[in-house]
Amino acid sequence: MRLHKALAGMAVVALVAAPAMATVPLSYDSTGTGEILLWRIYNELYLGVDWESLPQSQWLATDNNDMLAYEFDIELWTLGEGESITFELEAAWMNAFFTQDIGVYTVDEYGNAVVDYSVLAPVTNVWAGLGDLRGLGMTGTFTATETFGVADYAFDPRPEWDTEFTWYSEADRNDPVGYTADDIHIAFFYTPIENTWLVVVEDLPFELEVEGENISHQDFNDFLFELRIVPEPSSMVLLGLGIAGMAIRRFRK
Repeated sequence: MRLHKALAGMAVVALVAAPAMATVPLSYDSTGTGEILLWRIYNELYLGVDWESLPQSQWLATDNNDMLAYEFDIELWTLGEGESITFELEAAWMNAFFTQDIGVYTVDEYGNAVVDYSVLAPVTNVWAGLGDLRGLGMTGTFTATETFGVADYAFDPRPEWDTEFTWYSEADRNDPVGYTADDIHIAFFYTPIENTWLVVVEDLPFELEVEGENISHQDFNDFLFELRIVPEPSSMVLLGLGIAGMAIRRFRK
């Protein structure tokens, strides 16, 4: 595995980790679920559907343990003073039956999370299906001017289940009644794409029994989306001028 190649294009903008969190408690298996493991999803997203035909030395990960090398160890995103950055969210992958509402939240003066779920429309496997979701138009944007976190409202639309959970990127906010508190359910990973992070969601509590069986696998592959910085218009203008300049020089030759 050549991590240096994958990390080469990862530019980090003026964002401050606030505060750091513990390493994601990533399970190494999803035996019995039939779900594709996170490391395999990562390879397919960033190497293409034929990634397994590549030499293994070119794979970005060979198991879930390798994924921890890509972890962006934050719970909240903090901008520099006076900064304003526009982000785009795009649904990338779905393994779960739960419908996912992805929101962005700020913290009010009383310490409460104020969530805006309008950023990324509800994503359900009934509509989107399972697997790669990129290019299907499931995107949303928001402009950040202060510290923010990411939230997920997950609920099961099947009539026989009456299950819903709300998870936050701050682990100490994850305290659903009757379940283990303070678990990490939303985590961020670097990608080979500049200023783009992969956000992964574990939508079930770590201890959830159904008919005496713990059905939570801690595999962090239930729903994945990309969080990317939208270039400022001035950057796009400069890029356009650069392309035009290249065309002129080429024409003159």
